[in-house]
Amino acid sequence: MAYQRDKNYLLKKNFKSYYNNSLEKYRCESFFSKEPELIYWIDNFKYNSNFVDIGSNIGLYSIYSTLIKKNINCYSIEPFFKNYKRLLENISLNRSDKVYPLFIGLDEKPSISNFFSHDLRSSSSGGQINKPIDEKGKKFKPLDKSRILVFNLDTLVELKIIPLPNYIKIDVDGNEIKIIKGIKNILSNKNFISIFIEINNFNNKFKYFKNFFNKFHLYPDDKINNFLNHSSIRRKKNNNANCVNFVFSKLKN
Repeated sequence: MAYQRDKNYLLKKNFKSYYNNSLEKYRCESFFSKEPELIYWIDNFKYNSNFVDIGSNIGLYSIYSTLIKKNINCYSIEPFFKNYKRLLENISLNRSDKVYPLFIGLDEKPSISNFFSHDLRSSSSGGQINKPIDEKGKKFKPLDKSRILVFNLDTLVELKIIPLPNYIKIDVDGNEIKIIKGIKNILSNKNFISIFIEINNFNNKFKYFKNFFNKFHLYPDDKINNFLNHSSIRRKKNNNANCVNFVFSKLKN
């Protein structure tokens, strides 16, 4: 049976979001239907867990994770300033004291780098760190360029800026490989449970990701990857079949 979270559930929790353009409105209205496998994954977090949302956009999934269960702490990472500003506003709107926003980028190593934007609307995606190369490997002409602090996640944990995460979501439209190279210590920890990652150029990259995560005893999570209403179905209809959400978890299915 296909999984669908009841929309009334969060209405009872007074889950809210600001929007002032059509893209933000779409993200709000399609929250439960756009990526149901992500909703299901978050719904099954263990109590008293730490969640890192990398590429959190305007923070809808970050906030959601802290509303559905007690004692989920979310560290919400977003490098595009307009999205980060809206993230702060949505945190305030929902009184989400368990969401900790971080205005930084993530990469393999810490640095000061450039963030290139190709869409200046709040809630836009596809901005890139280091080079204006999109998720398909093509160069784009940026509409804006700004300086941004960049870290790797292992360093943030080592410096005790954030606690060890039990769950990580990565949705960054192209920089996934460098980011996962910067979380090896986290993945090695026995308390790490699961990673949700949007893999661009899936057919070319999946073997790499599978081999990488297998080294840390993280395996494809079939409960989520084989959802009947997985977002990959929608993407195939929209001729975007090579971008797939995939989950790797500690327990082999």
